[in-house]
Amino acid sequence: MKKKLMLHYNKLIMKKKDIGMDNKQDIVKEAIDLINHKFEDLIFKHDGCRIVQQLIKHGSMKQKEAIIDEIKPYAIRMMTQKYSNHLAQKAFYYSPSANQKAYFRN
Repeated sequence: MKKKLMLHYNKLIMKKKDIGMDNKQDIVKEAIDLINHKFEDLIFKHDGCRIVQQLIKHGSMKQKEAIIDEIKPYAIRMMTQKYSNHLAQKAFYYSPSANQKAYFRN
């Protein structure tokens, strides 16, 4: 799983002219399907945090909401960890709804 996710991560960080935004959303969808509700395994690891950050950044609004809803239960723990605090910041910054932003403020 991790090798496939790293391939998706590498595709997501390519410049826009190399790969279109619609294609990036397809890549995000494939990555979410690969993860399959096992976000806890990724969000507390160095590489996993980077992958999830890119998924949040390049996903559609619906995909962003789904990812953020999956990682919400771990928000407080993420904010205190070495690598995942950056993920918590990205989740707050890119969260599409006001309700999600309010969750990270509390």
